[in-house]
Amino acid sequence: MADILKMGFAGLSMDATKVLTQVAGLPNIKLAAAADAKRTAALDRFSADFNAETYDSIEKLCQSPNVDAVYIATPPELHAQHAIIAAQRSVELGKLCMINTWNYNEFMYRRFTDQDLAATHGIVLNQVPHQVDIVRLIGGGMVKSVRAVTGVWDSLRTSEGASTCYLQFDDGAAATIVYNGRGYFDTAELFWWIGEGGQPRAADTNLNARANLRKLAGADRETKMEDLKEREMRYGAKGLAEVPSHHGWEEKVQRPARAEVHQPFFGFTLVSCEKGDIRQSPDGLTIYGENAKREVAVARGVRGRQAEFDELYEAIFNNRPLFHDGRWGEATLEVCLGILESARSGKELTLSHQVAVRDAAILPI
Repeated sequence: MADILKMGFAGLSMDATKVLTQVAGLPNIKLAAAADAKRTAALDRFSADFNAETYDSIEKLCQSPNVDAVYIATPPELHAQHAIIAAQRSVELGKLCMINTWNYNEFMYRRFTDQDLAATHGIVLNQVPHQVDIVRLIGGGMVKSVRAVTGVWDSLRTSEGASTCYLQFDDGAAATIVYNGRGYFDTAELFWWIGEGGQPRAADTNLNARANLRKLAGADRETKMEDLKEREMRYGAKGLAEVPSHHGWEEKVQRPARAEVHQPFFGFTLVSCEKGDIRQSPDGLTIYGENAKREVAVARGVRGRQAEFDELYEAIFNNRPLFHDGRWGEATLEVCLGILESARSGKELTLSHQVAVRDAAILPI
């Protein structure tokens, strides 16, 4: 019989619900336990759904002999504290790429000002680390320097919401990363209206999000919007089958029951190489060569949270090295902090904690 990874969930939040929709049926994962200090009804539902143990604290959860690893989906300001408590088990942190260590977590939830807390944290904190991970992977990992500008341009949301940065790699390669989470133009228009999960994305998604935000009065409107999303999508508020797996509150649109699913898109990516260019296509890559353009199909395989849990499983039971290990997370953290510092100082920053991409044989599925 194959080994089974027994997972405990700390916090039955909206994030936990999104994860559960993707991993509840995995054959090598058992949802063994959950802890939540406030949501007793959600705990009762979790126990009934998965025949699982429930606790009112993460400390009690981590003492269970029936838990191999802990997924932390508690409020962001508690992540570091709860990761330390759960360190006796394997740890996966919600909203991070994959077990990226507390160094990465310290960046994602650094000390905030009162204004930051009122408006929640901006796109530079929440999205750019994922972009940096992708670009570092493509470029080989070794970023030499960073130069960046960030912006707070939206009266509806007063935290950092946009950034443009230039990365130079040790081998002479370079990359430009642009993100504007407060913009009016939806870049999905450039790639066939395909969303982050490979699903169709409605053309009015951004308009709907801003309209919803305008309905909420006060300087803390973004916090209120997050609270609405949390109440609607937290575990136990709906059946698992009813909960959208990605950004459901902003994307309440009618879609065909069996809409075609393509490769996931996290923005427009163009890679210019010595003998050609590469960009994404709906189901793979388009390669522009010297004499011809050709399509290369890419197998879909396992994606999203399922891929993360598979990586965790392989690390625990088969001693497979993690791709997103502590050193990789620290290097991504250094780039992200460099973006913020470069934007503040107006100077290019030289980096010193970068690591190269591991052998392709151990890249995530």
